[in-house]
Amino acid sequence: MRSTDLFKTFVVVADERSITKAAEKLYISQPALTKAIKELESELGGKLFVRKSKGVELTSEGRHIYERVLPILSELDNIYSYFDNVNKLKTGVLRIGTDTANITLLLNDYLTKFIAKYPNIEIKITRDSEVGLIKGLRNNDYDFVMTDREQLKPDMGLVRDFKVKYSVIGGQKFYKKFLNKPLSREGFAAQPLALIEHGHASRTNIETYFGNFGINLICKYDLENYGLVMEIIKKGTAIGIANLDYFKGEQERGEIFKINTDFEIDPRTISLIYYKNAASNPAREVFKEMLMKGKK
Repeated sequence: MRSTDLFKTFVVVADERSITKAAEKLYISQPALTKAIKELESELGGKLFVRKSKGVELTSEGRHIYERVLPILSELDNIYSYFDNVNKLKTGVLRIGTDTANITLLLNDYLTKFIAKYPNIEIKITRDSEVGLIKGLRNNDYDFVMTDREQLKPDMGLVRDFKVKYSVIGGQKFYKKFLNKPLSREGFAAQPLALIEHGHASRTNIETYFGNFGINLICKYDLENYGLVMEIIKKGTAIGIANLDYFKGEQERGEIFKINTDFEIDPRTISLIYYKNAASNPAREVFKEMLMKGKK
């Protein structure tokens, strides 16, 4: 019998204070139980119990062992049950790396459903560079990464693609100015521009689009986040480019407007990617299945 099992047997005898009752509870014979206790005493080198008229009682040494072994056995039970709980999604973690703020918009419905069904799964979303995302995915730091489709490698699998559409936006003054005469690409580049700063994937996508037409964008307001971009645009001092799905409230309140243009910016394809050789994670597989079922 393993030492762990011997200690568990010892605890039951100590709790029941009876070899007979302990044997019944453990579904073993009294001789087998007596043999197990003697085996443990031999391993430890001392007596654990003394016989009494109505059963057995712990020796002082036995009490010392009992008090110290209880928390250890409890922790061992937690360890043995951990993977069972992980497999049943009663515990665990889902880790997603991203280089885009669009993740909250694109995955919101799926994450909401997943959390409602598996409330004990911890969700970790981490912002990282493209290089960091790919490295982290292969190192098992992430279960998924959300990045541009071009980052998909042969050893990675695609869960699904998302299209992010960009629109030229501005305040009421710019909206009225180009209402009857659409703004051209060249005309856009000549306006005072408020754009997300360099280093953001959406800025790269925007500049690539205009660069394909030989247009270099000179930005008057290079801003850290889209919240700041919106503040400048709402003041009417510049126009910019953003995903309007993020700013429906501002648009409905008449704070920003979609500017009339004679061109459309190529949508950005953002992909949710996983590593084919990743360590097992039931939470990842369930979330992946949820998204793949949601494909249109």
